[in-house]
Parts: sequence; structure tokens; C-alpha cells
Amino acid sequence: MRTASRLALLLALTLGGCTDPTSDALVVRGEYRSTVYDGAAMMVSHEAIPALEMPAMQMSLPVGEAELLEGLQPGDKVALTLQTEPRLRIVGVERLAPETPLELAP
Repeated sequence: MRTASRLALLLALTLGGCTDPTSDALVVRGEYRSTVYDGAAMMVSHEAIPALEMPAMQMSLPVGEAELLEGLQPGDKVALTLQTEPRLRIVGVERLAPETPLELAP
């Protein structure tokens, strides 16, 4: 049931259904995998996102601007700034040091 609830929350956030005004941005760390959907999204393995009750997983996340992905190579460790209002999307990308430890899903 918790998995279904998490998926419903993610869908609601993605479609702009989140109405909590305090949740307009958060930072999550992960590992860049690839650019998908002609630059409209990135595939990333990310750490857990407690604010969204989301476990560590691999998924695609939409990006606000394709330029955010320029120069990224598969395996780069990143800190992503996620905007949750009006819909979930990446609005900032910062490269992390290669030795940065991450808690990713197996």
C-alpha cells in the first residue's frame, strides 16, 4: 500500500497537484545516468527523498531547461534542486566530487 501511495504522490506532484506552499524546492543527491526525451528529462539514480516519502531509486526526472544537463557524463555524482510547484522538475544541477558517498538503491 505504501508503494501505491508513493506512486500516487509522485503522479500528483508531476501533474501539478501538490498544494503545499512550503514544498516548492528541495535538494536530492544522485548519480546521473543519461539524458532522455530529447533533453526534456534525465535518468538518475537518486538517494531517498524523505519529504516525498520516496525511497532511493532510478527514475527519469523532467528538467526545467535542457542546458542544465550540458557537460554531464554517465556516472557523474550530482546534487539536484527539485521544484515541486507547480510540478516536479529539476531546476538546478551541481556536480559533486567523484568520491562523494551516496546511498543509492542496489
